Amino acid sequence: MNKHSAQVFIIVLVGLAAGVVPTQEASAIDYKPLFTGAVDDNWHVANNWHDGEVPPAQASVLVGSPAYPNRSATIYSGQTVTNATIYVGHGDTGSLTIQAGGTFTAWGSLRVGSHDPFFDATWVTVPVADQNEWFSGCDGTVTINGTVRTNGDLTLAGWQPDSKAKLYLNSGGIIELTGTRNDAYLGKDYHYHLGGYWELYQANGTTFSVADHILMTSRDGNAFWKLGDGTTVRYAMRPGANWGLFHIFNGTFWVDGGTVNVGHGGSTAIYGNDMIFTKYFGTGPATRTPTLKVSGTNPLLTVGDKVAFSGALLDVSELTITPNIWVTIVDANEIAEHTDYHFTGANVYAGDELDFAPGTDTNLWSLRVDYLNSDKVEVMYIPEPAVLALLGVGMAELLRRRRKKRI
Repeated sequence: MNKHSAQVFIIVLVGLAAGVVPTQEASAIDYKPLFTGAVDDNWHVANNWHDGEVPPAQASVLVGSPAYPNRSATIYSGQTVTNATIYVGHGDTGSLTIQAGGTFTAWGSLRVGSHDPFFDATWVTVPVADQNEWFSGCDGTVTINGTVRTNGDLTLAGWQPDSKAKLYLNSGGIIELTGTRNDAYLGKDYHYHLGGYWELYQANGTTFSVADHILMTSRDGNAFWKLGDGTTVRYAMRPGANWGLFHIFNGTFWVDGGTVNVGHGGSTAIYGNDMIFTKYFGTGPATRTPTLKVSGTNPLLTVGDKVAFSGALLDVSELTITPNIWVTIVDANEIAEHTDYHFTGANVYAGDELDFAPGTDTNLWSLRVDYLNSDKVEVMYIPEPAVLALLGVGMAELLRRRRKKRI
């Protein structure tokens, strides 16, 4: 029996003695290899790890830690890594790159710039003098040119207010969270603690698949998820899922030109599959307001089921469209406003619907939300003289914001 399996054996016995049913993830928690990068950035070089061997599958690993700060690891083409949970930037700065043709698979989770609320620094084989160092200063970056699959959650900048995370899903890259308990927590952790600042860049033509929920927020509202042309976000993909939810509390969902598709993608889920932009007064330093940003020429966000707005903002500051023509930016099976969506621990503010972001010149921009007929959100840019001309011929009614019934 090697030293790793012996540690697992001891944990199982303790769990049973305490009357606790051990789980696969719990059985791995006592051993956390640390990436040192002593030789180079190659994950599969044994001397790049503090104990001189490549981590076994049952281990949860740390890249970028107080013991070995500012480290960068790479999974190269043709290499496959399987681990429990991987922490990138845990208590310090760290980065991980999965090259094209490389694969990372976790039966646990991928946590970037975020520590586990139940993480105990004494579990790490090489602790530091101040245990608190493991719980602040989280700063992680993951670049995906290959494939990432997890059976657990994806967390960006969770738990701590000073945490930071960046994730780049480049052309050809794949993220699949398709196990039995899959959520994407952006700006939170899996216990819903509000985290720090994060950025997610999804390149043209890529796919981000989540089995259950996507919860997107940030502490200061400046975090964003930027999507290129032809990208796909799929959620509630897991067969037998009861519901899927894409809930945007704060930060910006940014459609950068072209078409972005959001929806269940053939899930067997029987409830939900909605995309919801919800302003709420919850825990944290301030009221949080979600923003839908559109830029480039003729961007289109298509939603498989319902898209709902409750106190959300529309940012058109970088939108390039032809004057005097209505341009569809959202197309869904159903558009809802004044929606009473409630979420655990949140007081939903349903007094507003969808409006332009502050600073928008409403003499030049008009917004039309129409779910009764065409299920679309449309915008139009009109130069100042054209506005006066339209008013002069009695077409103000066309530009008047339609009020929607409460559903």
